[in-house]
Amino acid sequence: MTGAAICYGKGYPLLAAESCLPNLGKTIRELQPKLIIPIGELATHSVLTFLWRDGNLDHMYRFFGCQIPAKQWNAWVCPVYDSAYIMSLGYKNKEDKPTGTGVVAYFWLENHVREAIEKLGEPPFSEESPKEPIQLLFDTDTIKETLEQIGNYKKKLRGV
Repeated sequence: MTGAAICYGKGYPLLAAESCLPNLGKTIRELQPKLIIPIGELATHSVLTFLWRDGNLDHMYRFFGCQIPAKQWNAWVCPVYDSAYIMSLGYKNKEDKPTGTGVVAYFWLENHVREAIEKLGEPPFSEESPKEPIQLLFDTDTIKETLEQIGNYKKKLRGV
């Protein structure tokens, strides 16, 4: 709601959202929510910008339905599809029920929101959580190298 209430602007939506990031950060720090549900690509981009400033933030839809622990806020971030997008996928029949692709889309949204709400009972981090920050890998060679290192580490632990 921060973007809609404080940062309404004309022009390219992403630029307007980026200009509102200080307000978004301030609101999250003040309210200290345990669950943040960004709705749609623009909201997801805005929230994840705080979490992964150096990451690849293209294609926000890949994060919809994920439950992301946000250590700096001690909260869960659970992005979901924008309801306008979901409504555009299917139409309603006479009984006001979704049909066609809309059935699947409503199912996604319903499940994503339910799974997000279920996270309220769980702390985003426990004592066993990694102390080092999580690193996002986007380059195929770096991913392969990292997986090889993990495999070698597992072999070393097993004494193979």
